[in-house]
Amino acid sequence: MRLAESYADADAHSVVRIRPPRRPIAAGPRVHRRACRARRTGRDSDADRSPAPAGPDAGAPVFTQPPAQLGSRSLSFSGLKGITVVTVPLADGRRIPVLKISADAITIDGFSLTVRKETGPKLATTADQMALSGNVQVYLDSVTATGSDGKSITLGAATPPPADGLPPQLLRVTLGLVGVTADSIHFTAPHQHLSE
Repeated sequence: MRLAESYADADAHSVVRIRPPRRPIAAGPRVHRRACRARRTGRDSDADRSPAPAGPDAGAPVFTQPPAQLGSRSLSFSGLKGITVVTVPLADGRRIPVLKISADAITIDGFSLTVRKETGPKLATTADQMALSGNVQVYLDSVTATGSDGKSITLGAATPPPADGLPPQLLRVTLGLVGVTADSIHFTAPHQHLSE
């Protein structure tokens, strides 16, 4: 089942796209890290932790707004390549800053996705699992989750990721999903329905 095709009637085909396989780039994207410049007092200031200015992502497709809401029991990464802040194009010609996560594969258990337009019905998709593999690029405007150690994690285009990166698995995840591309997107036991 291709999510891009199933969303075509709901005008949400730009939320999830499947790209044809492509040759990997030798040098992966740089991992975005917050600045840790110590002040003379020995303490970091909040200003030092602001993210670097977002640059355009030349390979991003054109997306629509508002973001979809994705929830899951857990989300795990394989081959995490980078976490960066970039800008992506919208259908109305604007560009917006988003958080981009690049990985070889991402597995989402207890998948639930709600896609909506400014007016009209919502399209809800649930599945036991969503598996993305091959050149996975996830574009987000927000992330809230819990690490395996029980600590809360909140990320976004204006919130830099932890200096030590993300754990390989996140629990009780909620994403503001702008879009995702991958060579392969597979669902286990999917179900879709429209609601007002």
